[in-house]
Amino acid sequence: MHKQIQLANFCISEVLYCENTSNGYYDNEFKKTIKWDIPLLEGYNSIILKKSFFSTKNGFFKYVNFSIYKFLNKQNTDILVVHGWSYFSAIYSIIIAKIFGIEVWLRGESPYCQEILKSSTNKIIKSILFKYFLFILIDKFIYIGEENKKFYDQYNIKEDRLIFFPYCVDNDNLTKFSLNHTKQQCRLHLKLNPEKFIILFSGKLIDKKKPQDLLQAFYKSGLSNFSDLIFIGDGNLSKGLKNYVQEKKIDNVHFIGFVNQSKISKYYKAADLFVLPSGIGETWGLVVNEAMLFSLPIIVSDRVGCAKDLVRHNENGFVFQYGNIDDLSLFLLKAYSDKNWRLSAGVLSNRIVTNYSYSKIIENLKKHL
Repeated sequence: MHKQIQLANFCISEVLYCENTSNGYYDNEFKKTIKWDIPLLEGYNSIILKKSFFSTKNGFFKYVNFSIYKFLNKQNTDILVVHGWSYFSAIYSIIIAKIFGIEVWLRGESPYCQEILKSSTNKIIKSILFKYFLFILIDKFIYIGEENKKFYDQYNIKEDRLIFFPYCVDNDNLTKFSLNHTKQQCRLHLKLNPEKFIILFSGKLIDKKKPQDLLQAFYKSGLSNFSDLIFIGDGNLSKGLKNYVQEKKIDNVHFIGFVNQSKISKYYKAADLFVLPSGIGETWGLVVNEAMLFSLPIIVSDRVGCAKDLVRHNENGFVFQYGNIDDLSLFLLKAYSDKNWRLSAGVLSNRIVTNYSYSKIIENLKKHL
């Protein structure tokens, strides 16, 4: 939740957090404590809100922060930006802001391509809650990409209430490393074969991400004789994936485990191709942004939220039908067999993703202030 109070300088004065995870937190999907090795609270003013005793471990009431009230009850608050609607504190802050006459901007990530697959009951309930309660309280809707915009379109949100904030990572900081290191240097440092074709996956090894689909396609393609497949990440599917490798006697599959932010650039720089075969729940897939910054061709499933925005089929990558192992296998082979295509696809990937940046967000923000 953001309080913007210095509009002339386009400055966010305070960022309100419902919980402090900057010193580490236990990730249920990684099954370990995660602490990012980059500063999360530097360069801006932030406040950690006190959680109420009503708060639960999970679910809608995980974040119950009644203290939001006193921070919004100030004359110099102009705009409140709320991220999502999944927790009590988000809904509470929207209601309080409207009582105090504060403009509310809502940023969500829901992609239309996944919403249409949900049950009729789910869609009816959402339609009632959004149309007749939540969305009538919102002044501006921030959308992250085309599928997210289509999600709002189904609720007949007018264009003048929509703002495009392209979903992005810190492009400059992520690519600093690559300026002084070549692909071959990175491979040598990571003890990877400098001559092999390298396929990279980065993400939690959980069912939503479908790493098993990539592993099966890799096996089916026969590329294990000529290529390395690298899995960055960990999760409850890790053991099963390793067992599959042993059972099928697949060569050249590497399970790296969790890699922190300051070190992950080396893997992107070392790779030749990036694959994200995720299903429902992958509302965007920021790892695709990261890979494209390093001029990598991309293969994603059609359920990945960023597919329509970032991947141009057969130009900078391929989009395959979710769960179709045969097509994924075929696209892996196509990417492997045509080095010239990989080079041109990588150049296009980098060109596309440069428009998904903080500077673009600032540019679009200025247009609506």
